Amino acid sequence: MSYTLDQTTDYSYRELHTFLDGINPPDFVKQAELDTKESTAKLDQNAFADRYNRAYPIHTPAATYVSHTHFVNKRASLEKKWGVGYAEEVAGRLKQAGELHKIASDLESYSQHVTKQAAVAPAEKLVFETEIHGQPIGLFAYKTAADLVKHAADFTTNINDYPFDIRRPIAKNFYKLAVEHNIDELPDLLCKYAGLFFPHTQLFAAELERRKNKLAAEHQPDYDKIIEKVASAASAADYYDICAQAYTAEKAAGAWDHKTTRRLLGDIVDTTHTLSAEKIASLLNVVEMAGNQYDLADLQKVSKDIYKEAFGVDLDPGSTDSLRDVLPTMPWSDVALFRELSGVAPLT
Repeated sequence: MSYTLDQTTDYSYRELHTFLDGINPPDFVKQAELDTKESTAKLDQNAFADRYNRAYPIHTPAATYVSHTHFVNKRASLEKKWGVGYAEEVAGRLKQAGELHKIASDLESYSQHVTKQAAVAPAEKLVFETEIHGQPIGLFAYKTAADLVKHAADFTTNINDYPFDIRRPIAKNFYKLAVEHNIDELPDLLCKYAGLFFPHTQLFAAELERRKNKLAAEHQPDYDKIIEKVASAASAADYYDICAQAYTAEKAAGAWDHKTTRRLLGDIVDTTHTLSAEKIASLLNVVEMAGNQYDLADLQKVSKDIYKEAFGVDLDPGSTDSLRDVLPTMPWSDVALFRELSGVAPLT
Protein backbone atom coordinates (compact mmCIF):
# COMPACT_ATOMS: atom_id res chain seq x y z
CA MET A 1 0.00 0.00 0.00
CA SER A 2 1.27 3.47 -0.88
CA TYR A 3 1.25 6.58 1.27
CA THR A 4 2.74 9.93 0.16
CA LEU A 5 5.06 11.03 -2.63
CA ASP A 6 5.75 14.71 -1.96
CA GLN A 7 4.44 17.68 0.03
CA THR A 8 1.27 17.96 -2.05
CA THR A 9 0.13 14.55 -0.79
CA ASP A 10 1.53 15.02 2.73
CA TYR A 11 -1.83 16.50 3.72
CA SER A 12 -1.20 16.92 7.45
CA TYR A 13 2.50 17.80 6.82
CA ARG A 14 3.45 15.00 9.20
CA GLU A 15 6.35 13.91 7.03
CA LEU A 16 7.63 17.45 6.48
CA HIS A 17 7.75 18.11 10.21
CA THR A 18 9.76 14.91 10.62
CA PHE A 19 12.16 15.81 7.80
CA LEU A 20 12.76 19.30 9.21
CA ASP A 21 13.23 18.14 12.79
CA GLY A 22 16.49 19.45 14.22
CA ILE A 23 17.14 22.14 11.62
CA ASN A 24 16.20 25.80 11.17
CA PRO A 25 14.71 26.25 7.67
CA PRO A 26 15.53 29.44 5.74
CA ASP A 27 13.17 32.38 6.23
CA PHE A 28 11.84 32.11 2.67
CA VAL A 29 10.51 28.67 3.62
CA LYS A 30 9.04 29.74 6.96
CA GLN A 31 7.19 32.65 5.37
CA ALA A 32 5.79 30.76 2.37
CA GLU A 33 2.44 29.03 1.93
CA LEU A 34 2.93 25.30 1.54
CA ASP A 35 1.90 23.77 -1.78
CA THR A 36 -1.18 21.55 -2.12
CA LYS A 37 -2.67 19.54 -4.95
CA GLU A 38 -5.13 22.36 -5.51
CA SER A 39 -2.56 25.18 -5.56
CA THR A 40 -0.34 23.35 -8.07
CA ALA A 41 -3.12 21.95 -10.25
CA LYS A 42 -2.79 24.63 -12.94
CA LEU A 43 1.01 24.66 -13.09
CA ASP A 44 2.75 23.57 -16.28
CA GLN A 45 4.42 20.16 -16.07
CA ASN A 46 7.81 21.86 -16.28
CA ALA A 47 7.07 23.40 -12.89
CA PHE A 48 7.66 19.97 -11.33
CA ALA A 49 10.89 18.04 -10.82
CA ASP A 50 8.88 14.87 -11.50
CA ARG A 51 6.99 15.89 -14.62
CA TYR A 52 5.31 12.50 -15.16
CA ASN A 53 3.63 12.38 -11.72
CA ARG A 54 3.41 16.18 -11.42
CA ALA A 55 5.28 15.88 -8.14
CA TYR A 56 8.01 17.90 -6.41
CA PRO A 57 6.99 21.44 -7.49
CA ILE A 58 9.90 23.79 -8.23
CA HIS A 59 8.10 26.99 -9.27
CA THR A 60 9.27 29.01 -6.23
CA PRO A 61 12.31 28.95 -3.92
CA ALA A 62 10.18 27.61 -1.04
CA ALA A 63 8.55 24.94 -3.21
CA THR A 64 11.97 23.84 -4.45
CA TYR A 65 13.40 23.63 -0.93
CA VAL A 66 10.47 21.60 0.41
CA SER A 67 10.47 19.34 -2.66
CA HIS A 68 14.20 18.76 -2.18
CA THR A 69 13.55 17.95 1.49
CA HIS A 70 10.99 15.29 0.62
CA PHE A 71 12.99 13.85 -2.27
CA VAL A 72 16.28 13.50 -0.37
CA ASN A 73 14.56 11.49 2.35
CA LYS A 74 12.64 9.31 -0.12
CA ARG A 75 15.28 8.82 -2.79
CA ALA A 76 16.28 5.28 -1.83
CA SER A 77 12.70 3.98 -1.93
CA LEU A 78 11.99 5.88 -5.15
CA GLU A 79 15.03 4.35 -6.85
CA LYS A 80 13.78 0.93 -5.86
CA LYS A 81 10.28 1.69 -7.14
CA TRP A 82 11.02 3.57 -10.37
CA GLY A 83 14.73 3.09 -11.00
CA VAL A 84 17.94 5.08 -10.70
CA GLY A 85 17.24 6.96 -13.93
CA TYR A 86 14.03 8.40 -12.51
CA ALA A 87 15.78 9.52 -9.32
CA GLU A 88 18.66 11.10 -11.22
CA GLU A 89 16.29 13.09 -13.43
CA VAL A 90 14.34 14.42 -10.45
CA ALA A 91 17.55 15.23 -8.57
CA GLY A 92 18.93 17.02 -11.61
CA ARG A 93 15.84 19.17 -12.05
CA LEU A 94 15.83 20.03 -8.34
CA LYS A 95 19.47 21.09 -8.59
CA GLN A 96 18.75 23.26 -11.64
CA ALA A 97 15.81 24.88 -9.86
CA GLY A 98 17.99 25.55 -6.82
CA GLU A 99 20.53 27.32 -8.99
CA LEU A 100 17.81 29.27 -10.81
CA HIS A 101 16.27 30.43 -7.51
CA LYS A 102 19.73 31.10 -6.03
CA ILE A 103 19.20 28.67 -3.13
CA ALA A 104 21.71 25.98 -4.18
CA SER A 105 23.68 26.46 -0.94
CA ASP A 106 20.49 25.95 1.13
CA LEU A 107 19.75 22.69 -0.67
CA GLU A 108 23.32 21.48 -0.20
CA SER A 109 23.19 22.39 3.49
CA TYR A 110 20.06 20.28 3.94
CA SER A 111 21.59 17.34 2.05
CA GLN A 112 24.62 17.48 4.35
CA HIS A 113 22.29 17.45 7.36
CA VAL A 114 20.57 14.28 6.10
CA THR A 115 23.92 12.62 5.35
CA LYS A 116 25.18 13.47 8.82
CA GLN A 117 22.05 12.09 10.44
CA ALA A 118 22.35 8.87 8.45
CA ALA A 119 25.96 8.46 9.57
CA VAL A 120 24.91 8.28 13.21
CA ALA A 121 24.56 4.57 13.88
CA PRO A 122 21.09 3.93 15.37
CA ALA A 123 20.58 1.40 18.11
CA GLU A 124 19.33 -2.01 16.99
CA LYS A 125 15.69 -2.70 17.78
CA LEU A 126 13.27 -5.57 17.24
CA VAL A 127 10.02 -5.57 15.31
CA PHE A 128 8.49 -8.25 17.51
CA GLU A 129 9.26 -9.95 20.82
CA THR A 130 7.56 -12.95 22.37
CA GLU A 131 8.25 -16.03 24.49
CA ILE A 132 8.35 -19.67 23.47
CA HIS A 133 8.44 -22.21 26.29
CA GLY A 134 9.39 -19.43 28.66
CA GLN A 135 12.32 -18.28 26.54
CA PRO A 136 12.35 -14.74 25.08
CA ILE A 137 12.45 -14.62 21.28
CA GLY A 138 13.16 -11.51 19.23
CA LEU A 139 12.28 -11.25 15.56
CA PHE A 140 13.46 -8.90 12.81
CA ALA A 141 16.30 -6.85 14.26
CA TYR A 142 16.54 -3.50 12.48
CA LYS A 143 18.37 -0.19 12.60
CA THR A 144 17.08 1.66 9.55
CA ALA A 145 13.97 2.05 7.44
CA ALA A 146 15.70 0.01 4.74
CA ASP A 147 16.03 -2.86 7.23
CA LEU A 148 12.30 -2.68 7.94
CA VAL A 149 11.44 -2.75 4.23
CA LYS A 150 13.59 -5.85 3.72
CA HIS A 151 12.21 -7.61 6.79
CA ALA A 152 8.62 -6.82 5.77
CA ALA A 153 9.23 -8.43 2.39
CA ASP A 154 10.90 -11.45 4.00
CA PHE A 155 8.07 -11.87 6.50
CA THR A 156 5.51 -11.82 3.71
CA THR A 157 7.44 -14.23 1.50
CA ASN A 158 7.99 -16.70 4.36
CA ILE A 159 4.75 -16.13 6.25
CA ASN A 160 4.05 -19.88 6.42
CA ASP A 161 7.10 -20.23 8.67
CA TYR A 162 5.39 -18.23 11.43
CA PRO A 163 2.65 -19.56 13.73
CA PHE A 164 -0.73 -18.17 12.73
CA ASP A 165 -1.39 -16.66 16.17
CA ILE A 166 1.57 -14.28 15.96
CA ARG A 167 1.22 -13.23 12.32
CA ARG A 168 -1.27 -10.46 13.04
CA PRO A 169 0.69 -8.84 15.93
CA ILE A 170 3.89 -9.00 13.85
CA ALA A 171 2.13 -7.38 10.90
CA LYS A 172 0.61 -4.67 13.11
CA ASN A 173 4.06 -3.84 14.49
CA PHE A 174 5.47 -3.60 10.96
CA TYR A 175 2.71 -1.19 9.96
CA LYS A 176 3.19 0.98 13.05
CA LEU A 177 6.94 1.20 12.41
CA ALA A 178 6.36 1.92 8.71
CA VAL A 179 4.31 4.97 9.64
CA GLU A 180 6.95 6.13 12.14
CA HIS A 181 9.76 5.74 9.58
CA ASN A 182 7.87 7.27 6.63
CA ILE A 183 7.98 4.03 4.63
CA ASP A 184 5.84 4.51 1.55
CA GLU A 185 4.90 0.91 0.75
CA LEU A 186 4.28 -2.40 2.47
CA PRO A 187 3.25 -5.70 0.87
CA ASP A 188 -0.52 -6.08 0.61
CA LEU A 189 -0.46 -9.44 2.40
CA LEU A 190 1.25 -7.87 5.41
CA CYS A 191 -1.33 -5.07 5.35
CA LYS A 192 -4.10 -7.67 5.30
CA TYR A 193 -2.74 -9.33 8.43
CA ALA A 194 -2.32 -5.88 10.01
CA GLY A 195 -6.06 -5.28 9.61
CA LEU A 196 -5.95 -2.73 6.78
CA PHE A 197 -8.08 -4.93 4.52
CA PHE A 198 -11.49 -6.37 5.29
CA PRO A 199 -13.26 -9.63 4.39
CA HIS A 200 -15.65 -9.69 1.47
CA THR A 201 -18.52 -11.00 3.57
CA GLN A 202 -20.66 -12.07 0.62
CA LEU A 203 -17.89 -14.31 -0.71
CA PHE A 204 -16.40 -15.45 2.60
CA ALA A 205 -18.39 -18.66 3.02
CA ALA A 206 -17.88 -19.57 -0.64
CA GLU A 207 -14.13 -19.30 -0.22
CA LEU A 208 -14.24 -21.58 2.82
CA GLU A 209 -16.32 -24.07 0.82
CA ARG A 210 -13.67 -24.01 -1.91
CA ARG A 211 -10.95 -24.67 0.65
CA LYS A 212 -12.96 -27.46 2.31
CA ASN A 213 -13.20 -29.30 -1.00
CA LYS A 214 -9.39 -29.46 -1.18
CA LEU A 215 -9.34 -31.55 2.01
CA ALA A 216 -9.75 -35.29 2.32
CA ALA A 217 -13.39 -36.35 2.76
CA GLU A 218 -12.94 -37.46 6.38
CA HIS A 219 -11.86 -33.95 7.42
CA GLN A 220 -14.67 -32.07 5.70
CA PRO A 221 -17.38 -32.50 8.41
CA ASP A 222 -15.20 -30.67 10.96
CA TYR A 223 -14.60 -27.90 8.43
CA ASP A 224 -18.38 -27.60 7.88
CA LYS A 225 -18.75 -26.67 11.56
CA ILE A 226 -16.38 -23.76 11.01
CA ILE A 227 -18.26 -22.59 7.92
CA GLU A 228 -21.50 -22.54 9.93
CA LYS A 229 -19.98 -19.82 12.14
CA VAL A 230 -19.82 -17.39 9.20
CA ALA A 231 -23.56 -16.71 9.46
CA SER A 232 -23.15 -15.25 12.97
CA ALA A 233 -19.92 -13.30 12.30
CA ALA A 234 -20.52 -9.66 13.19
CA SER A 235 -17.09 -8.00 13.12
CA ALA A 236 -13.71 -8.07 11.42
CA ALA A 237 -12.35 -9.83 14.50
CA ASP A 238 -14.98 -12.57 14.12
CA TYR A 239 -13.99 -13.20 10.52
CA TYR A 240 -10.30 -13.25 11.38
CA ASP A 241 -10.99 -15.75 14.19
CA ILE A 242 -12.81 -17.98 11.69
CA CYS A 243 -9.74 -17.76 9.43
CA ALA A 244 -7.58 -18.92 12.35
CA GLN A 245 -9.87 -21.88 13.04
CA ALA A 246 -9.98 -22.83 9.37
CA TYR A 247 -6.21 -22.63 9.09
CA THR A 248 -5.84 -24.88 12.15
CA ALA A 249 -8.27 -27.39 10.62
CA GLU A 250 -6.35 -27.36 7.34
CA LYS A 251 -3.09 -27.99 9.17
CA ALA A 252 -4.63 -30.84 11.15
CA ALA A 253 -5.90 -32.35 7.88
CA GLY A 254 -2.36 -32.31 6.50
CA ALA A 255 -3.24 -29.95 3.67
CA TRP A 256 -0.25 -27.73 4.33
CA ASP A 257 2.18 -30.64 4.17
CA HIS A 258 1.86 -30.84 0.40
CA LYS A 259 3.21 -28.18 -1.95
CA THR A 260 0.44 -28.58 -4.52
CA THR A 261 -2.35 -28.28 -1.94
CA ARG A 262 -0.68 -25.25 -0.35
CA ARG A 263 -0.60 -23.57 -3.74
CA LEU A 264 -4.25 -24.40 -4.45
CA LEU A 265 -5.42 -23.19 -1.06
CA GLY A 266 -3.45 -19.97 -0.93
CA ASP A 267 -3.09 -17.93 2.25
CA ILE A 268 -6.50 -17.83 3.93
CA VAL A 269 -6.24 -14.18 4.99
CA ASP A 270 -5.07 -13.22 1.50
CA THR A 271 -7.98 -14.96 -0.22
CA THR A 272 -10.71 -13.74 2.16
CA HIS A 273 -9.63 -10.20 3.09
CA THR A 274 -9.87 -8.62 -0.34
CA LEU A 275 -11.41 -5.22 0.40
CA SER A 276 -9.18 -2.27 1.22
CA ALA A 277 -10.38 0.53 3.49
CA GLU A 278 -10.67 2.75 0.42
CA LYS A 279 -12.80 0.13 -1.35
CA ILE A 280 -15.05 -0.25 1.69
CA ALA A 281 -15.55 3.50 1.87
CA SER A 282 -16.36 3.61 -1.84
CA LEU A 283 -18.91 0.81 -1.54
CA LEU A 284 -20.59 2.30 1.52
CA ASN A 285 -20.38 5.92 0.36
CA VAL A 286 -18.58 6.90 3.55
CA VAL A 287 -15.23 8.44 4.42
CA GLU A 288 -13.07 7.43 7.38
CA MET A 289 -11.53 10.04 9.67
CA ALA A 290 -9.65 9.32 12.89
CA GLY A 291 -11.02 5.79 13.09
CA ASN A 292 -14.68 6.71 12.50
CA GLN A 293 -16.90 6.55 9.42
CA TYR A 294 -18.65 9.71 8.15
CA ASP A 295 -21.47 9.93 5.63
CA LEU A 296 -20.09 11.38 2.41
CA ALA A 297 -23.29 13.33 1.77
CA ASP A 298 -22.93 15.11 5.14
CA LEU A 299 -19.31 16.00 4.40
CA GLN A 300 -20.22 17.50 1.05
CA LYS A 301 -22.58 19.96 2.77
CA VAL A 302 -19.72 21.53 4.76
CA SER A 303 -18.29 24.78 3.41
CA LYS A 304 -14.76 25.18 2.11
CA ASP A 305 -14.10 27.76 4.86
CA ILE A 306 -14.72 25.23 7.63
CA TYR A 307 -12.42 22.68 5.98
CA LYS A 308 -9.74 25.37 5.70
CA GLU A 309 -10.13 26.43 9.34
CA ALA A 310 -10.12 22.89 10.71
CA PHE A 311 -7.47 21.25 8.52
CA GLY A 312 -5.50 24.14 7.03
CA VAL A 313 -5.99 22.86 3.48
CA ASP A 314 -8.14 23.96 0.57
CA LEU A 315 -10.76 21.30 -0.12
CA ASP A 316 -13.55 21.25 -2.66
CA PRO A 317 -16.51 19.62 -0.85
CA GLY A 318 -17.99 18.78 -4.22
CA SER A 319 -15.05 16.55 -5.13
CA THR A 320 -15.59 13.10 -3.66
CA ASP A 321 -12.10 12.06 -4.72
CA SER A 322 -10.54 14.94 -2.76
CA LEU A 323 -12.56 14.13 0.35
CA ARG A 324 -11.63 10.44 0.15
CA ASP A 325 -7.94 11.20 -0.44
CA VAL A 326 -7.42 13.95 2.13
CA LEU A 327 -9.72 13.40 5.11
CA PRO A 328 -8.40 9.94 6.17
CA THR A 329 -4.94 11.52 6.63
CA MET A 330 -6.08 14.18 9.11
CA PRO A 331 -4.88 13.95 12.75
CA TRP A 332 -7.29 13.31 15.61
CA SER A 333 -7.02 16.86 16.97
CA ASP A 334 -7.98 18.44 13.64
CA VAL A 335 -10.89 16.04 13.19
CA ALA A 336 -12.18 16.97 16.64
CA LEU A 337 -12.07 20.66 15.66
CA PHE A 338 -13.82 19.87 12.38
CA ARG A 339 -16.64 18.10 14.19
CA GLU A 340 -17.08 21.09 16.51
CA LEU A 341 -17.12 23.60 13.66
CA SER A 342 -19.23 21.63 11.22
CA GLY A 343 -21.61 19.78 13.52
CA VAL A 344 -21.05 16.61 11.47
CA ALA A 345 -21.00 13.49 13.65
CA PRO A 346 -19.66 10.05 12.72
CA LEU A 347 -22.01 7.23 11.82
CA THR A 348 -22.97 5.03 14.72
